Amino acid sequence: DVGPGSFTGIRVGIAAARGLALGWGARLSGYGTLAIIAAAALDGGPLAVVTEGGHGEVFMQAFDAPFAALDAPRSLTPQAALAALDGRRAVGTGTRWLAALDDRVPRDDTLPDARHAMLLPAIERALPAAPFYGRAPDREAARAPRRMTTRVIELSHGGAADAEAVERIMARAFDPRFGEAWTRSQCVGILAMPGVWLTLAHVDGALAGFALSRAIMDEAELLLIAVDPSRRRSGIGGALLRSVIAECEGRGVRRLHLEVRANNPAIALYVAHGFAPVGTRRDYYRSRSGETFDACTYARALD
Repeated sequence: DVGPGSFTGIRVGIAAARGLALGWGARLSGYGTLAIIAAAALDGGPLAVVTEGGHGEVFMQAFDAPFAALDAPRSLTPQAALAALDGRRAVGTGTRWLAALDDRVPRDDTLPDARHAMLLPAIERALPAAPFYGRAPDREAARAPRRMTTRVIELSHGGAADAEAVERIMARAFDPRFGEAWTRSQCVGILAMPGVWLTLAHVDGALAGFALSRAIMDEAELLLIAVDPSRRRSGIGGALLRSVIAECEGRGVRRLHLEVRANNPAIALYVAHGFAPVGTRRDYYRSRSGETFDACTYARALD
C-alpha cells in the first residue's frame, strides 16, 4: 500500500515491503489505499472512498463500476468532502467526519485489505513502490532545509483518440536521426488490432509518457515506449514498464519481447527490469539520410 496515508505509516510499510522483496528475490510494486477499498466496495454504482487524513482533513477519491477512477486523490476538509460527495455512496474511515456534519451519510469504517489486491486492474497494482502522501508535508517537515515535492504518476489505458498526444511525445522523445518514431496513422492502425493496448502516464494532469504493447497467445511485444524529455529520470519509464509487465501477466503472457536501437540509453532500464539480450538485427533502423543502425532484441520470461 503506497498511500495516501500517514507520513510515518507509509514509509514504514514500504520499507518493510522492500525488505521482504529483497529477501524473497521478488519484484515490488504498489497499489493505492483508496483504489483497493473501492475495488472491494464497488457494486455497480458510483462511490466515493473517504479515509482519515491529517490536520483534520480527509482523503477522498471517486470511483465507478466497472473499476474506473473518476478523479485523483484529494486531501479535503470534511465540509469540502461532503460538498464533493454529490450523492455518491461513501465508504471508509473518513465517513465518520462526514456523518458528524450530515446524519444522512452512513458511517462506514472499511479499511484497506491487501487480500483484495487482485480485484484491481493490473495497471492499478503496478504503481511504483514509492510513498504517495496525498497532501503537503507536515509543518515540521516543511521547515526542514530540504523541501520535498511529490509528483504522482497516474497510469491509465488509452486509445486511438490519444494518438495526437502520443505523436507529440514521440516528436520530443525520439531523435529523428534514428528513424524510431511512428506516425500517428501507424499508431491508430495498430490500436485497432486485437491484443494491442496503449498505456498512458500523466503527471500533474499532462501526458508525460506512453507505452504501446501487443500480445498474441502467450507472447507479447513492447512496441514503443517514450517519456517526455522534460520528465525523464523521474520514474515514469520504470512505472510504464512495470505496468506493461503486470498487464502481460494478467493476460497469461509467458514471454515479453522488445527491440531497441544499439547503444540506446534505455537499455539500462530494460536490463534493470529483467530483460536479457537474445539477438541482433543488423542495419534495422534507417534514418532519412540513409544512415543505418543495429537493433538489439531483448526478452524476459514472466511468471
